[in-house]
Amino acid sequence: MGKYNVGDQVRIKESKELKELRDRGADITQEMIEYGGRIVTIRFVVSRCLWVSPAMPGYKMKGIPTWTWYENLLEPLE
Repeated sequence: MGKYNVGDQVRIKESKELKELRDRGADITQEMIEYGGRIVTIRFVVSRCLWVSPAMPGYKMKGIPTWTWYENLLEPLE
């Protein structure tokens, strides 16, 4: 089970961190990097059978088309 649920608000990691992860081989597009630092709401939790690995839950966000955001790209709101 993932750390987040539908309706949770989270912050996407800062653009600088996303770039560093991409440079180390993470599946992050330039368009995703532009969302760095934004607070977003989870609209959908990706089915476990589609996760990149058992330890990497994926999420879809309200207002952001297409991309799956993995748990390592998100931060809880304090």
